[in-house]
Amino acid sequence: MKRSRGFVCAALAVTIAFSAAAFAACGGGDDSEIYEEDEIVPIALQDDYAAEKVVTQGFAVGTATEEKGAFALPRLVGDNMLLQANVVNRVWGQSSENGEIAAQILKKDGSAEAVYYGTVQNGVFEIWLGKHGYGSGYGLRLVTKSGKSVTLKNVAFGELWIGGGQSNMGWTMEQCYRGTTSRLLYQKEIDSSANDDIRLFRVFYHNSEEPTDDVANADGWNTAQPSTVAPFSAAGYFFAKELNARYNVPVGVIQSCMGGTPIHTWMPESVMNEAVGSSTNAEYADSRLYNGMIHPLRKVTARGVLWYQGEGDFNSYDVNYGLLMKGWRAAFGRENMWFTTVTLPRYPDADAYFACREQQKAASLRDPYATYSVNIDCGLLPKDVAEGDTLNPQGIHPYDKKPVGERAAHVTMRDLYGAKGVWSGPVLKSAKISGNKVVVTFSNVGKGLALQGRFGFELADKSNPKLLHNAAVRVVSENKIEVYCDQVKTPVKIVYGRANDDLDAIESYADCVCLFNTKGDEKAIAYPAEQFVYSF
Repeated sequence: MKRSRGFVCAALAVTIAFSAAAFAACGGGDDSEIYEEDEIVPIALQDDYAAEKVVTQGFAVGTATEEKGAFALPRLVGDNMLLQANVVNRVWGQSSENGEIAAQILKKDGSAEAVYYGTVQNGVFEIWLGKHGYGSGYGLRLVTKSGKSVTLKNVAFGELWIGGGQSNMGWTMEQCYRGTTSRLLYQKEIDSSANDDIRLFRVFYHNSEEPTDDVANADGWNTAQPSTVAPFSAAGYFFAKELNARYNVPVGVIQSCMGGTPIHTWMPESVMNEAVGSSTNAEYADSRLYNGMIHPLRKVTARGVLWYQGEGDFNSYDVNYGLLMKGWRAAFGRENMWFTTVTLPRYPDADAYFACREQQKAASLRDPYATYSVNIDCGLLPKDVAEGDTLNPQGIHPYDKKPVGERAAHVTMRDLYGAKGVWSGPVLKSAKISGNKVVVTFSNVGKGLALQGRFGFELADKSNPKLLHNAAVRVVSENKIEVYCDQVKTPVKIVYGRANDDLDAIESYADCVCLFNTKGDEKAIAYPAEQFVYSF
């Protein structure tokens, strides 16, 4: 039995309410489980967003003369761009000529597949494009009534996501090291990354007191290749790569994030009167990065947002994150814009990170268009920070971004796209006291529970409910475990996934969790159980 820990923290008391909400959402009832085999069904989401704005009648488009100077387009509208498939999109910009304007979708042979119309007023236009199926290699020609045109090349239609948050969303493939900054953890993945069906766009830092209309960006849309993947978000890239591999459709990610930023700076002013607290950082004051880095994206039709933020920002995070989702959806004009939340991995500040993960989970469970992934076995130990990495105090920027991106893709596949089977870890279903032990039942166990790692469970005794003791665990059935501790005679609280072990003694943060589900005929370890607090 490992040593006991004294633990007095208001944050944990707050999390009990959130865990109770998660427990209620998961449901109780009998102990039966349906072990579905994994099945990925084609994406068949129906969305009538802005269908009434599509105009298909207008002037006859004849011979057009390429004249790039006749148009000024935002950075998001250009060669290699990806538009959301099977949903109405818009293209916008400026033209030197007022009046009618058309947008032609061109096949690979240059012939027109469809044409849509808009109007240039005071030099500004928007054209709404009708729904289009998945594919890449298209052209998009903008044509004025007088015949001036510009053609955008290699346009794709696929699944479009915005990668938002702070430094761990922005942490790049070429910053994921293996021991030293001269060796990369994902060198093979970078070298083999060429893929025309993955499209990447980086929004550069822009701090603004007022909402802006165009993003700061120097390199436009790019297809995935070593030179464009290396400086791109590792979590965002692996998310896109996994979705592309699973569905065989184009996937695009717009990376718009900034390190060291509180959630308040990403919230639009429209919701700040409901927010709890405000930013104490003058550079990242309320709404400033929303104004400069998210507001300019509002005309994009994105399927959803991949959100990775919260380090050091756990106070009332569930309320503020809910408001952020509300504000972004209003700005984009889409009430069903999806949010997939990357819940935080491990870090030496175990209590604060535990509290933030509970609040991230609570906000996602309350929202009908949100989900979350679990990464409590991931993280970078302080002793494993790569030699030469000066941006990683105590391992706040983990290098293991591949499981983070893939798990976010997996819960998105299940909760948004309708994939069947097991795509995340075991979830608390019920807990009951049996003598001096606690019997815990889980849902989503796949082919059964399995133990791996050194510890993860803690118990508190009635004699001192604030003192948590490391507890032993054994599997008693496919979906049940038994948790016990010599120092605990009358259990009153069980906690999983909070504490870190001796950081100098463990090999990785994976030692700090011990419960997983399994998949496949060979019952391979699949996903870690999500954390919880339960009081009796």
